[in-house]
Amino acid sequence: GAHNIPEGFGVALALVARGATPSKATWWAALTSAPQILGAVPAFLCCESYAPLHPLTLGFAAGCMVSVVVGEMLPDALEQADADGVAFCCVSSAAAFEGFRVTLDWAAHD
Repeated sequence: GAHNIPEGFGVALALVARGATPSKATWWAALTSAPQILGAVPAFLCCESYAPLHPLTLGFAAGCMVSVVVGEMLPDALEQADADGVAFCCVSSAAAFEGFRVTLDWAAHD
């Protein structure tokens, strides 16, 4: 889904911040999605069995993402840019992603 775009971008940003070249960071970011291919069929087959756990697991995943952003990405950004610029980028990217998500929902239900 659309969440893979910021997920891969986050992986690549963290690697570049630690000295990786952009091309290597891109390949590593793509490689982090490889397990999704392996787990897609078993997950689909077991989806109905574990439906009651979906809210719990999605909440856990969201918490992990927030933890990475607050604990790693924001401190790295604040080391290299002023707080106003970081805040502007955070709000702008969240608004753009929400607009993208709403547009996809609208297009799918039209």
